Amino acid sequence: MNSDQIQGQTIDRLIVDINDTYMDMAKLHVSVSRVRRSANLRFIPLRPGTKERVEKLNFPDNVLEWARKNLASAPQNAPVR
Repeated sequence: MNSDQIQGQTIDRLIVDINDTYMDMAKLHVSVSRVRRSANLRFIPLRPGTKERVEKLNFPDNVLEWARKNLASAPQNAPVR
């Protein structure tokens, strides 16, 4: 399934691939907000260059807050916009 297909649904478990360049902020937000529990959300390992591309996306405040609370790799001092 892709982010367009899961929009409006609630998913028990989800694996997200943000490596493809089609992934924009809206699709990423839909993907991470569909899973019932953050413990059941996984990301495919990042390929070179993906982290830098994703860091340039503009994240809404609620996504930044969620990442700080739930992702061990999220920077703890990232500014909330």
